[in-house]
Amino acid sequence: MSASDDLLVMLYALLLRFPLVGAAHDLADMTRAEQWGLYCNLLRLAEG
Repeated sequence: MSASDDLLVMLYALLLRFPLVGAAHDLADMTRAEQWGLYCNLLRLAEG
């Protein structure tokens, strides 16, 4: 698995944890930078 695949897996796991964000269906259309930004924001939410 590549680093970008790992990011998508971790991001999807966070999106499953926070379904009200509603971004799961948009992942394919996002750039890597947008995915990374979303991941960072969701990670902050998860860490409290």
